[in-house]
Amino acid sequence: MTPKPKPGTQAALPSTTKGMGCHFTSPCKVRNPQKSQSYVSFPGQNSKQQRLLAHLDDLLNHKSTSVPPGEPVPDTLPEDPTVDTETMVVTDTEETSDHESRRGPQRVRQDHFFSSWKLIIPTIVHPYLEYLSETLGKPLAQQISSLSACSRNCDKRLTNITCLYFDSFASTAVWCCDCVTLPQLLVRNGLFPTAPSQPRVAVSVELLGFYRALFERSCDAINALASVLHTQYTQ
Repeated sequence: MTPKPKPGTQAALPSTTKGMGCHFTSPCKVRNPQKSQSYVSFPGQNSKQQRLLAHLDDLLNHKSTSVPPGEPVPDTLPEDPTVDTETMVVTDTEETSDHESRRGPQRVRQDHFFSSWKLIIPTIVHPYLEYLSETLGKPLAQQISSLSACSRNCDKRLTNITCLYFDSFASTAVWCCDCVTLPQLLVRNGLFPTAPSQPRVAVSVELLGFYRALFERSCDAINALASVLHTQYTQ
């Protein structure tokens, strides 16, 4: 016997064969009153408000200030002596340094990754333009089992790259050397590497163009595109 769906869930809605059916709304989550009804008072907030109101009243009534003539008016009001600002500053500095230390290695890796791409991108612009000029208005190229573009007898290095196309994926042997770098060789053949150095996966330029057109007309559909490619590849 099939168990009955739990009330209040989407499965409990009545089925229909006409129209869109009943609209399901997610149940509202009960808020924690300790978080939503607790008031926090900032140190020195009331005294600062009173000083600002007094200063504003002096300005509106054109009262003379305590600043001697000829001296510039300070940009900020004097601090409240009852507030321990030194302790607050030290605490904030400690929290900031602790936060920086916790995210330091990740930030270093991101900066290194960004710097690597900044060095690679200018070197692949010309191969990319050459590929576009050769394939513009032509059918998509077939899969290539091996790539090499060395015009001299250089020491070649073999790298196996998984290439993702529209309808399939394939493992390609790429021979790079000092004449042509690995990213240049991949882009020259319509494949964009997924990493600036030592990539293991490359995506077809046409597939990236299709995703860009899909992204411009919808939200971020990277998960949907990945699921579609997985379904297409496993057929």
